[in-house]
Amino acid sequence: METTSGIKLFSFSSPDNAPENSIPLFLREEDKEISFGTYFNSFSIDAYKKYTDINQIQLCMTLKESGTVELIHSYIKRNKLKKEVLDIKKINKNSQVSFNVNLEKLKGGLLYPVYISDNKSDKKNYEEIIDNAAWYCTSEKVKPDSVKLAAVICTFKRENFVYKNAEKLSKLKILNQKKMSVFIIDNGNTINSELINNEQIKIIPNKNLGGSGGFTRGMIEVHKLNHTLSKDNKFSHIILMDDDINFMPELFEKISSFLSLLKTEYKDNAIGGAMLNLNSPCIQYENGAKYNFLTISSFGNSLDLSSEKNIILNTREKKADFNAWWFCCYPLSKLDENNLPVPFFIKLDDIEYGIRNFKNKFIFLNGISVWHQEFTGKDSPYLHYYLIRNRLITNAMFCRKLLIIKTVTVFVMHLTLKALKKRKAFPFLMKAFRDFLQGPDFILNTDGEKLNTQLRQLNEFYKQKKQSFIYIKLPLILPCSCIKILFHAKTIKAYKKDLPAGYSLTAWKKRLGM
Repeated sequence: METTSGIKLFSFSSPDNAPENSIPLFLREEDKEISFGTYFNSFSIDAYKKYTDINQIQLCMTLKESGTVELIHSYIKRNKLKKEVLDIKKINKNSQVSFNVNLEKLKGGLLYPVYISDNKSDKKNYEEIIDNAAWYCTSEKVKPDSVKLAAVICTFKRENFVYKNAEKLSKLKILNQKKMSVFIIDNGNTINSELINNEQIKIIPNKNLGGSGGFTRGMIEVHKLNHTLSKDNKFSHIILMDDDINFMPELFEKISSFLSLLKTEYKDNAIGGAMLNLNSPCIQYENGAKYNFLTISSFGNSLDLSSEKNIILNTREKKADFNAWWFCCYPLSKLDENNLPVPFFIKLDDIEYGIRNFKNKFIFLNGISVWHQEFTGKDSPYLHYYLIRNRLITNAMFCRKLLIIKTVTVFVMHLTLKALKKRKAFPFLMKAFRDFLQGPDFILNTDGEKLNTQLRQLNEFYKQKKQSFIYIKLPLILPCSCIKILFHAKTIKAYKKDLPAGYSLTAWKKRLGM
């Protein structure tokens, strides 16, 4: 194999590092053939052609077994999956092979190799066949930008998840090359820093102001450190990620390389990480989403990514309003210190922040994703306080027309549905409504940690109490509440004008006691 002098785009991923039952995301076996036309190992032509200036790429593989390697181009035409063989090469045991591809000749779809064994009876796993494999950019005119990542993890008393992921992160080449640092924001003040032995991983004790406060503290710390660094050594991007995710080690190499090659017009875009279902690891939960005043529409929900056709469909352009903070990457050039999240504590902070800064400016790429547990079982009644209050505030911030009518609609719909389906959430919806009508001053001046403690105490109280008169109360509550909304129209409209003061650096430092 000719030694490439190109820019590495990403390495192949092995299923050995992944959750159980996720092998089809890495390779597919049929008889003596092994196909790498998969979610993690194929090359997505559409994304690289649209967002970068790459026009020449090279696939390099070192194989432990003899056989034949075919380079396949697959695409969708008239809603059917089509495949064509671009090149075929015979290889010997423990040998290297490479393929050069001109992307300008290809309209879209995927590129990937298929390995065909010389021995029909052989049934081997990934590690027995592949020594190493990677995709490279060989375009002569492409000059990569310098990229340095700051990954922020917010946690609250989930030490086992943190230690496990910190150990995984500490082994990353990109971390040890000092092209990435990790900031673990410890809202519970329970992480033992001595158990995390890596100078690129920093533990920062923090007041518990929820995910909003934790991720904001991480942003502040990254900005603060950037002020002390030389121009060539500053962080260029920040990643917000959950503490309990499972991820592939190649994730950060792939995102760093992709960011370094973005066209000028996309350098201020965010990169959204998809969430895959940890219980069904080939099924995608969400790949970006749209928000409207009443609902959230997820892109790629329930998409089976073991299907080659679905992998291509998953690369199609999406006009997303936001990407959740299980994994999301923002350019620091777009985020100044007075453009921090709203102090929501939890729920919809990622939505509000995405709409405010990156609406329709999210990029999605196959392989940039994490696994996370399903959200079933996390629906405690008191959480509905944050869901409805923060939705009403987000609508007040971004609804341009018919704000008061939409406020009435959201409140009536949520209250009626919860009265029918989740009665124990009813008192929390009413409290959310009352607090929302107090206006921006309430959310800006309330101690989020104390409020959350009160809500949890109320949660325990209402667990023991039957909500038996809801159906009698509801016909009285709804018209009275709608009238209140009309009387508080001026207060509701004040959110757009007054709330931005709450996401300034000064306001957050005071809130966090810094």
